[in-house]
Amino acid sequence: MFRKLVFAAASASALVLATMVLAETAQYGTAQEARALLDRAIALLKAEGRAAIPQLDSDSFRDRDLYVFCSNVSDSVSVVHPTAKGVKILDYDFGKEVLANATEGEVKEVTYEWRRPGADSDAPVKKTAYYTKVGDLICGSGYYVKP
Repeated sequence: MFRKLVFAAASASALVLATMVLAETAQYGTAQEARALLDRAIALLKAEGRAAIPQLDSDSFRDRDLYVFCSNVSDSVSVVHPTAKGVKILDYDFGKEVLANATEGEVKEVTYEWRRPGADSDAPVKKTAYYTKVGDLICGSGYYVKP
């Protein structure tokens, strides 16, 4: 009887913990999801070129706190971003690194701090972004470290 009670309590605890983990996972995007979003963007850009920009800047390339961002190689101006369109990424340290290192056909990573979309606070959060050069654009997508 005691074993059955302990087993039932352990099972209930495991179920509650699994539910909490799934809820956390559902709230924020993961590294794998960020990379998949970038891969989708790369495929679209290769197929349609700059004509893909409006679609990349739409909800079809946004998922929770994940989104695609793109900047011109020539002047570093952001052409795809939910909140910083028109901003020069060269004005940020991570932007200098991205512009200096982006290579066509090779996805790289950069870590920096940025405001999480939909967050209660304006405080920057640690973010890792995957990025690459596609034609005359540098595009990326990143994930935020869990709070």
